[in-house]
Amino acid sequence: SDLSEIRKAVTHRAEAEKPAAGELRLLQRLKQAIPEADLEELSVLLRIDLRPAPPSLRDTPPLESPPPPRPEPPQDSLKSSAYPPKEKTVPFLYLARTEWKTPQENAQALPDWYETTPSFEGRIDSPQPATLRVADPLLSWSALWPVLHTLFRTEKRISRLDVATLIDHAVKRRPLKRLPWQRKRRWPQDIVLVVDLSRHLAPYVRDYERVALALKQWFHDRLKIVLCHDSEQQLFEYEGAIWEGLPPGLANTRLLYLGDLGLLDRHGLSAAQYIEWGRELRRRNIQAHALLTVSPVDCQAALARDFDIFTWDHTGLYPVSLAGERGGISAHSRAQTEEMLALLSRAIEIQPALVRQLRIERGYGVSVESLVMQHPAFKGYAVHLQWRNTETRNRYRQRFEALGVDEDWLWRLLKGHEAHLPLELQIEQRQQLGKALTDGQITYLRRLTRSFRDKTLDPAEEDMLIGWIERLARRADSEPWQKELIPLYALYRRECRESDDCVIPQGVDGTRLPQWIMGTTR
Repeated sequence: SDLSEIRKAVTHRAEAEKPAAGELRLLQRLKQAIPEADLEELSVLLRIDLRPAPPSLRDTPPLESPPPPRPEPPQDSLKSSAYPPKEKTVPFLYLARTEWKTPQENAQALPDWYETTPSFEGRIDSPQPATLRVADPLLSWSALWPVLHTLFRTEKRISRLDVATLIDHAVKRRPLKRLPWQRKRRWPQDIVLVVDLSRHLAPYVRDYERVALALKQWFHDRLKIVLCHDSEQQLFEYEGAIWEGLPPGLANTRLLYLGDLGLLDRHGLSAAQYIEWGRELRRRNIQAHALLTVSPVDCQAALARDFDIFTWDHTGLYPVSLAGERGGISAHSRAQTEEMLALLSRAIEIQPALVRQLRIERGYGVSVESLVMQHPAFKGYAVHLQWRNTETRNRYRQRFEALGVDEDWLWRLLKGHEAHLPLELQIEQRQQLGKALTDGQITYLRRLTRSFRDKTLDPAEEDMLIGWIERLARRADSEPWQKELIPLYALYRRECRESDDCVIPQGVDGTRLPQWIMGTTR
């Protein structure tokens, strides 16, 4: 009777719970309540099919009663936005990796070169002063002057009969209305040369100067040279005086303009000034020819109404026929400028000669030279530019990687301009590109190191040296430093290691700084 009652209870509870888990828990409860009952009989009573456990599970501990349920937390403490919780960072130091390094032998001893290297006394003398490399001419005078002669030629009658015309009339039995005199082509009596010296045209100033000197040999005093110092403000210099607009007294003549007619000014204000200037030339009966160092795609049709426009590049002079209106720099020139900046991201200092050579070898338009030299990514003078900050340069370095340019080709080009850089920039150039230093550069660094360590420099010179090392460290990225630079950097670290402004670039291993410089580390 007891078993029948238990069976009824088992049947009722087995239907209420899950088939497997509920029956097993009930079987466990019955075995605990009736220890003398046989487990197989209870399983038959409960209609449970008991199978032997696998060998791996036979030694497991017996089932225990389930733990009591945890109390539910208050509803106020639950935040839906905080669940599931984010993975926390490790709040303690732990061993991430190991790195084996060869021990430094006799790290406290001075290197062999130290005693044989002379130091600078008072002042640092650079064995290679910086010079400005002159860019190759856009076009030689032998290629320029035939075009100019064709533009400006006039014909003068000379006192010699045109025999060929007389014979032609005689053979054809046509009467002469007037005597045919021979005519001779020649340059005009005088010519006005306007040279645009605006800041954004710095890459072409040498080319303008070559043309001016060549024309001076032909015309002498008959060449009237007008200099434009500011195309936006229309400030012209003529015969020692400054004029707003074209100087008075110039009329009924021929004019040659060398510049860009304001087309390359990134502020976009100068072109409108030259449109008005062209109208003034027409009112004065001045026939104007413009030789523009501008790509044809960047010209404007409005300027062609009053100027006979030719584009000027290393391949020659070409007339420009314009249809429709254009405004601003074309997208084509802007794209080429961005590619040029990516290529120049490997250079420390930017000079017009480097930009021109790189542009010609890449086949970019002549406008790119001016657009690069006035780009906001650079700072400095018109002929000596450096990157404004490391972030901008690194951004263009990433674009350089996407171009797939041969780095050996680019290094050969940069190496050709290296001799015109200050020695400090030469060292930094090779440092950032991972190129080996020359013997002269190594000797220079060793002399700086000994002078700095032995305190033989004047305070002002020492401050300049520390400033250079700091700039070099700030502009560095993750590239490994040259071993010849490490002693000099170690001296800088020794001077400023207690300062918050001490720069620690990624490419310098602080654990490997020479101990003969650093002394006892803190």
